[in-house]
Amino acid sequence: MLAESSVAEVGWLLVATGLGWALWAAAWLRRAGNRLASGAVPAVLVDEGPYRVSRHPMLLGTALATAGLAPATGALLWLGVAGLGVAAANRWLIPAEEARLAQAFGGWWRDYAASVPRWW
Repeated sequence: MLAESSVAEVGWLLVATGLGWALWAAAWLRRAGNRLASGAVPAVLVDEGPYRVSRHPMLLGTALATAGLAPATGALLWLGVAGLGVAAANRWLIPAEEARLAQAFGGWWRDYAASVPRWW
């Protein structure tokens, strides 16, 4: 069994990894000339870097960081917050974003979406 301090260290590692992943994804979007604002129509479909692994790596990183707060702080509530965030993103945010991407990029988007998972 892991010591309590080791569990917290693993949690903070998950937080840092999640934040790093989300920032890496944001940097790829900005580098392509896209705005980071939610609802913004992208100028370019980014399919490199973290976008080769996940269609929504900023959300994935945020979810990982939020879930990592549970072992980091010892408050299991953070797992619920992460779960609710993922559920809300799946229900409202992602469908709207993917509809905008399909409208903007057509077949290129459909090919990308067919080959890269939504989350991981």
